[in-house]
Amino acid sequence: MKRTKLVTVAVLVFASVAVSYGQRAIGTICGKANENCAAGKYFQPNDLTFKLPAKMKWQTNYTSNYFYAVILQSRRAVKDDHVDSDNCSKGYFLESERLRVQGLFPDHKVFTSRNGCYGAWGAVYTNVNYDYEFIAVFGGITQAQADSVRSMARNKEFKDAYTKRMQAIYQYGD
Repeated sequence: MKRTKLVTVAVLVFASVAVSYGQRAIGTICGKANENCAAGKYFQPNDLTFKLPAKMKWQTNYTSNYFYAVILQSRRAVKDDHVDSDNCSKGYFLESERLRVQGLFPDHKVFTSRNGCYGAWGAVYTNVNYDYEFIAVFGGITQAQADSVRSMARNKEFKDAYTKRMQAIYQYGD
């Protein structure tokens, strides 16, 4: 229990520190479904990627520009402090579900969070509740763009979809 709380606190501290200092806000979001401008060893398939510099500084947080996400669904994250356990994935939206939803939004990247447990890597997102996992679609850079995507989502199967302004963060180094 203590370690789970410590991990949760560490995630929250990481996010708040990344937003306040020790970061380089440089990255343009790659919001199109097939646009992967910073793939490979840095991001996971479920991440909303953004442009990273060719040469990065170790122990530095890189952040994207602000964007709007349309949150389609969320669920409580499963917390587990056992690194070798697979319990954390029980809270995540599976990649198969992300891909199914991606088919509904062919022009906008669908992405998911991985907040639940120690050891998850890839992008994290600001302005979210880390006690929950979400599946979202890139809404755009402006509120008007996001409102249009939210309308599309509500006309599909996501009646409770809502918008949220956020940034993606990638921590380079451990």
